[in-house]
Amino acid sequence: MAAADLRFEGLDELYRALATLPDRLNGAAEEIAQSEAEQMQRDLPGAYAAAGFDRQTGELADRVLVTRVTTPASTGYQVTNRSRKAAWVEFGTVQRFTRGSGAARGRFIARPVFVPMAQRRRRSMLRRLVEFVRQQGAVVTGA
Repeated sequence: MAAADLRFEGLDELYRALATLPDRLNGAAEEIAQSEAEQMQRDLPGAYAAAGFDRQTGELADRVLVTRVTTPASTGYQVTNRSRKAAWVEFGTVQRFTRGSGAARGRFIARPVFVPMAQRRRRSMLRRLVEFVRQQGAVVTGA
């Protein structure tokens, strides 16, 4: 009768690598999310200027904030514009009238800047995350 011997080498290294994988993935994902959020914060002033806004006050560009948001399960970054004018720029207004006299003040036509840029930065972040996970040896489908 023939005997068979099966030996695995490197399992200890594999176990150690697998044990550190979540920390490496979380750390890299946070760095990617942070860099995309900060890039958006840097790009917005030029985008507002190119759209014809902020030439005098700079309020739209000055009130863009990046905030780290953490939960027990995740960490992310949120980009917000705290300017009162930001919603007008993104979504416009309806026809406005002065109280009392009823004089027409017109409407503000939306010229979105923030939302399209956020969509582009999110796509870029997802591409970078998928690439990182692939570099770690994972197979990513549907991305």
